[in-house]
Amino acid sequence: MNPLQKKEPETVNPRRLMWWSERQLATLEALLEKAREKWLAVWVDDFQQNSISMPKISCRAAHECDGAAVRTANANWRPLVQSSGVDDESQVWIDVGHSDELMAQFLLKSSSSIKPSRLLEQLCDEAFADFLAGIKTALELPHGERSVLQRRSGESVEIPASHQRPWSGAVRIVFSLDEELSFILHLGPARVAALMKTAGSVSRKPTLSVASLNEALAGHAACLRVELTPVDISVGNLASLTVGDVLVLPHLLTQTLHVRTEDGQSLCDGYLGQLQGQRAIELIKPVAPVH
Repeated sequence: MNPLQKKEPETVNPRRLMWWSERQLATLEALLEKAREKWLAVWVDDFQQNSISMPKISCRAAHECDGAAVRTANANWRPLVQSSGVDDESQVWIDVGHSDELMAQFLLKSSSSIKPSRLLEQLCDEAFADFLAGIKTALELPHGERSVLQRRSGESVEIPASHQRPWSGAVRIVFSLDEELSFILHLGPARVAALMKTAGSVSRKPTLSVASLNEALAGHAACLRVELTPVDISVGNLASLTVGDVLVLPHLLTQTLHVRTEDGQSLCDGYLGQLQGQRAIELIKPVAPVH
């Protein structure tokens, strides 16, 4: 090539920078938690919510998920949707590198090896297909033909390299059923963005009704302080008082007393009285002074 000849610049496709907060990722985790609970209720005997301890579903930015913890080195990725209407940015991939034996042990609640059989294989296939169908519903993916859900169909594919870059918006999910059996999901950035948009619009729809003042304060207790007419007593008599002594107060029943809040703020006037066998105070509106 002529050294004076200018080299044509490489074509660069600009990409929008996307990043998700911890709260947004927690929203995504909650969507998959519901899908997991629904699947467990169908496929695990005597399953009840919170009856067994389940590993937490983890959602992280794809570029942060390097190493054996998420099996990225030898991942056997398959797309969940085989449709021309779903591109790489909206696609979801799953690593199907688990064994039938782990699924069988989980379904049958067995800690030991299980002898393989055709019936057991069909059970695992049906459970796995229903598992993927639940994930598709949670992630708002088209279901397509049931044959697409079979984990033995298709060849492993490569995740787009752009999804591994910081701020790509792609998300990697560790979806565990127990300590041994887990699946890794990879969500394209457009798929995550669509889910976040849906979750945001749903969270903004409910509106809180404004309660009346009486309803808002109905369950709260308040202390009142009542001031009677003061009484004069010598220091000697005060020092000699013991439990059970009675002080005669000059306060008349026809005389108003002053009611204050616990912190001393003036509230209203009142009268001493009795109601249903209990000592009571009748609250009255204070009389405005005449000028």
